[in-house]
Amino acid sequence: MACGGYGMDDNRKAKGQSTNEVKHQLNFEKLISRILSQFVGTFDIDNAINASLEAMGEFIRADRVYVFLVNEDRSTIDNTHEWCGGGIAPQIDDQKKLPVESFPWWAGKLRSGELIHIADVADMPVDAAGEKQVLESQGVKSFLVLPVYVGGEPVGFIGFDATREPRVWQEEDIGLLRTASEIIGNSLARVRLEKELRQSEERYRSVFENTGTATVIIEADMIISLANEEFARLSGYCREEVEGKKRWTEFVAKEDLDRMIGYHRSRRTNGGSVPRNYEFHFIDRGGETKDILLTAAVIPGTGKSVASLVDITGRKEIENALRESEEQYRSLIHLGGEVGEAVVMLQDTDQGEGIQVFVSDRWLHITGYTRKELIGKSFFNLVYPGSRNASLERHRRKMRGEIIPGLFEMLVIRKDGAEVPIELTSAYTTYRGGHADVLYVRDITERKAVEDQLRQSEAKYSVLVEQAQDGICIIQDGLLQFANLRLAEMWGGTVGEIINTPFLGYIHSDNLPLVADRYNRRMKGEKSPDKYEAVLLHKDGSRAYVELSVGVITYLGRSAELAIVRDISERKKAEEELKQERALFVSGPTVVFRWLAAYGWPIEYVSPNVYGLLGYTAEELMDGKHLFRDMLHPDDLPRIA
Repeated sequence: MACGGYGMDDNRKAKGQSTNEVKHQLNFEKLISRILSQFVGTFDIDNAINASLEAMGEFIRADRVYVFLVNEDRSTIDNTHEWCGGGIAPQIDDQKKLPVESFPWWAGKLRSGELIHIADVADMPVDAAGEKQVLESQGVKSFLVLPVYVGGEPVGFIGFDATREPRVWQEEDIGLLRTASEIIGNSLARVRLEKELRQSEERYRSVFENTGTATVIIEADMIISLANEEFARLSGYCREEVEGKKRWTEFVAKEDLDRMIGYHRSRRTNGGSVPRNYEFHFIDRGGETKDILLTAAVIPGTGKSVASLVDITGRKEIENALRESEEQYRSLIHLGGEVGEAVVMLQDTDQGEGIQVFVSDRWLHITGYTRKELIGKSFFNLVYPGSRNASLERHRRKMRGEIIPGLFEMLVIRKDGAEVPIELTSAYTTYRGGHADVLYVRDITERKAVEDQLRQSEAKYSVLVEQAQDGICIIQDGLLQFANLRLAEMWGGTVGEIINTPFLGYIHSDNLPLVADRYNRRMKGEKSPDKYEAVLLHKDGSRAYVELSVGVITYLGRSAELAIVRDISERKKAEEELKQERALFVSGPTVVFRWLAAYGWPIEYVSPNVYGLLGYTAEELMDGKHLFRDMLHPDDLPRIA
C-alpha cells in the first residue's frame, strides 16, 4: 500500500508539472501572438518595438531588454529601444554613436550570425576585454544577444541583460529572442521598404507633375484617375473635372475611337502586339481638334496604364503643308534658314540609304558643299564615323514609321575636313510620292564653344580658388563643406582635416558669440555686416587676426555662406607698433610745430606735449591767432628767417 500510495503522489506531481508546462507554453504562444499583433497593419515601429521589449522582459523576468541598430554610416551603432525592469537604471541615453570598431569581439560574432550567450560576464574571454569592461561598468552579470537581419544583412542586435545576479539562459529564452529578432527584422525591412516606396512615389509624382508633357493614369475601366497640369492645359479642363470622372474616350475623335479601344483592351491581354506610340485626333473642351502623339504602357502588376500626350498639331500642319505644296514647304525651309535651321530630306533609293533628295541653303552653308555635290549622295557619308551606325539605325527606324522623339547631337564632316557639331530632329513624311525622313538640323558650334568656355572658366575658377592668397570656404549647416588650400595653411593643417567640421571650432572664444550671431542672422535672411574682423585659432592654439568677407550663396541646392578669410595679423601688428610710436611721440620731450608759409608763420599744428614746454595748450596755439614768429627770441629770428 505504501508503494501504491507513493506511486499516486508521483503521478500527481508529474501531472502537475505537465500542466504547468502546458500553461507556460500557452503563455509563450500568447506572448508571440501579442508581439506579432504590434506589427500588423499600420503601426508605429518605435512603439511596437518598445511594447514588445516590455512584454518579453516581463515574461522571462529579464532586467533589461534592448535593441541596437547600425547607423547609415555603418561605422557607429545606437541603442534605439530599451525596456528596464523595476529599479534598473536605463542606459539608452548613453549608448549613442558607439564606434563599431570599439567592440571587435562582439561585432565579429554578430557579423557571422552567432548567438552570444554569456552566463557570467566575469568569465568572458580575454579577446573580449573591451566589451567586458563596458558591461561590468553597467552592472551586467549575464546577457543573451542575437543579430537582427534585414534582407539578409545584419543591421543590429537584440538582447536580454541580467543585472542583479548571474543567470543561465534557457532554451525558451533563446527561442523567444530568435523569434523577436525575426519579427523585428521583418518589420524593419517592411518599414524600410515602405520608406523607399514613399520616396519612389514622391519621385514618380515629381516626374509626373514636372515632365512638361501631358500625362494621365488610366484605369482598366478607362477612367482617368490622375492627370497632371499639362493635360489640364491640353484639354481645357481643370484636374478636378477630369480625375475619377472622365473616360479617356471622351477626348478621342470618332474616327480613331474603335482603333484605340482595341489597343486599350489588347494592351491588357497581349501587350506585345500593341504599338506603344501612335497618333490620334484629340478633342478639347472647346471642341477643337488637335493632332496628338500618344505613348502608352501598362503599369506592371496592375490594370492601369500611363499615357503621355504630345501635341504635334504644329508639326502635322508642317507635314501637311509639305504634302500639299512643295512651294509652301520651300517657304518654311527659307524661314528655318533665317533662324539658323537647315532642312534635309532623305529617301532610300537604288543609290542607297539616306540619299539626300532635298537640301536647304542653310545645309550648304553648314557642310561647305554645293547643292549639286549633295543631291544624290548619302547623308551618312557626311556623318562622323563614330556616330554613323547609330545615326543610320535611327533613320531605318524612322523609315519604318517608328516614333523617335527628342533631339540628339552628332558630328558631321565639312568639305574642308572640319568637324561640325549639329543638333537634329526628324519626322516621317512623304516627298514626291515616296516615304521620306525629313531632318531639321542646327549648327551648334557656337553653343559648344560657349559650353567649352564655361568648362574652361570653371577650371580657371578652380585654379583661382586654390591659388588664392586668401582663405576661401563654404559653410552650410554650420559645417565647412568646402575649403581651399590657403585656408588650411592659415589654420596649420590640411584640407581633409577641416572638411565637415564645425566652423565655430576655429573661432577664438572672445569672438565666438559675435561670429555665431552674425552667421545665424545671415542664414535667416536678416541684415548682418558682410565684412568684419575676427580672431581665429591656429591648430597649435595660437591666434590669427583675420578679416572676414561673407555672403550668402546657393550651394548644392541650399543656402550656404561663402567666406573669404584674409590674414591681417601683420597689419594688426603694424597698427599696434604705430600706436605705440604715436604714444611715445605725444608724451616725449620733442615738440613738433607745423606752420603756414604766410606772414608771421601762422601755427597750423603743434603736438600736445607743448604745454609742458611753453605752458600753452595745443588748442590755444592752433586758434589761428598765434604766430610761430612770436614764439621766437628776437636774437634768433634773423637766423631762422
